[in-house]
Amino acid sequence: MPYEYDYDEERPDAQYIETCVAHLEDIWQETHRNWERVDLYYHREVALWSDDERDARGDMPEYHPARATATIDHAVDSQLAYEPRVERFPTSSTEKDKRDADHVEPFVQAVFQEAALLEPVLTWKQVGKHLLMYGYSVVEGPVLATGGRPDKPKRKRSESDEAFEHRMTLWQNAYKTWMPFRIRAPHPAHVLLEPTNKRPREGVKVVDRYAIDVERLSKERMKRKQKDAFVKEFEADDDPYRLVHCYEYWSYEWHALMADNDLIFVEPNTWGYLPFKHAFAGFGQLRTNSRSVEVKYLAVGLIDPIMDSLKLQAQALSGIHNTLIDASFPDRYVRGNAEDIRNQKARGARYIQLGPNDAVDFEAPPAITRWMFEAEKLVDFDIEYGTFSRNLAGLRQIGTYTVGQTAIQMNAAEKKFIATGQQMEHLATAVGQDILRCVELLDEPLTVRGHTIRPSDISHDYSLEVKFEIIDPVLELQRRQVLAGEVQSGLASRTKFWRETKEPNASEEKLNILYDELFRDPTIRQAFVQEMARKFGLIPLLEQAQKQRQEPSGLVSPNGEPLGPSGLTPSVPNPTLRSQPGAGAPPSDVGGY
Repeated sequence: MPYEYDYDEERPDAQYIETCVAHLEDIWQETHRNWERVDLYYHREVALWSDDERDARGDMPEYHPARATATIDHAVDSQLAYEPRVERFPTSSTEKDKRDADHVEPFVQAVFQEAALLEPVLTWKQVGKHLLMYGYSVVEGPVLATGGRPDKPKRKRSESDEAFEHRMTLWQNAYKTWMPFRIRAPHPAHVLLEPTNKRPREGVKVVDRYAIDVERLSKERMKRKQKDAFVKEFEADDDPYRLVHCYEYWSYEWHALMADNDLIFVEPNTWGYLPFKHAFAGFGQLRTNSRSVEVKYLAVGLIDPIMDSLKLQAQALSGIHNTLIDASFPDRYVRGNAEDIRNQKARGARYIQLGPNDAVDFEAPPAITRWMFEAEKLVDFDIEYGTFSRNLAGLRQIGTYTVGQTAIQMNAAEKKFIATGQQMEHLATAVGQDILRCVELLDEPLTVRGHTIRPSDISHDYSLEVKFEIIDPVLELQRRQVLAGEVQSGLASRTKFWRETKEPNASEEKLNILYDELFRDPTIRQAFVQEMARKFGLIPLLEQAQKQRQEPSGLVSPNGEPLGPSGLTPSVPNPTLRSQPGAGAPPSDVGGY
């Protein structure tokens, strides 16, 4: 009887999850084998000589240059940004919607930054590395940390006041700074998704977990007693740290875990989204005669087309190195007792005693010709032409002497990574939208790095855009100076300046400028001083200082003007002297000094 399952209505069982895993593993099988080959090149472990070649030529030492590793790492470091910039679009032109949008932007950006610090590796750098290395990447997030906001601690029996106060202090910090979101970059071979859909409806994470962790997960689900859920108790037995092979199944409706081919729990996915997002780098292309999606032709990384060239280069450099070693330390041929000569050298003898019929000859060193180095240069050119210009790694091209020539080459090389950067932005945008979804479903304010957001700031609209931009500090400074000049001359508004310079919270900056303008008013400043003096009990001292400023000092200047308490004249010049026709300039400056 064929297996029947109602995808939209029924809770998935073990048989359905196993069927889904088998289907996805079959799709990705060849691609994963190719990634294993890529790993050998990146980690410099690929065999340069076959067994037949090694047997025919004897001992052949292998030298593995760092070209494959450097190709990936330089591209990631120089062409892909890791710090996201979030832009939220207001739902209308009202000031409230603009303020709400400006509240969302710094909060989501703070979540991205804080979540990256909670992972062993920088999340978005790892995403970019996977895209360039394997031609494919997966982001897991946002994943909510289990347990929710920390509960207020209860006092234990016989607990001292000091110990309880310490626990309360730690709880208050954890309660205020609770950040439930995690964003991870798992290895793309550990997550199985349908490759034809950018936002698939189901996926499986293949991971080995400790038995004690699986036991904790099952016990947590048993305590929840969630409606429509299935939970089976898992025991870690005698070895809590034995590895258990697990399948973690996700769909828009369900979340399940299988351990050692046994279904541990199935629960409703109340968040309504799949925590896995995936994308291809854009270097691959399907074959014309493909009737189904052959993923290995889409998941093409930066070094896939140059693997043969990388191997040829490593063989050439190994050959040159072996030739150098042979020339520096040639074999010796001895007529007579070679063991006696070796023992004399081992004792450190400066003079070796040979018999009357003994002789020592050296093997002629191998010839190192120029064409050997020229052959390696041809391979090096093929590697560079198949990846990107060495300018991006900070190296000057041969024949490049001017800034203009370098800029042209840099601009042409950077275009190769435009599609990869856009895919990273699409992944981050999807993660940011799901963060807003979670904030609204949690239905409580959250504060991350001093930025607070409330569900009312979202208004059921999860739209935003995340950008990864590589900013040249010199060009950015020039652009800001040009925009500032346009604002000063009235050709552009401050709003345009903030938009062009990517100000994350323009509404708050606008209020700060209004505050600054307000405090420039002398009446407002005086009122503020009066209020602060009243607050700190300094009114008598303020009144005394004001009285002293108003009283004359009793002194007069050479012009006959009364001096103030500081011994200086008022700032108004002598009107009589200034108004005399033809009097010219006074003999000295105002005040007679």
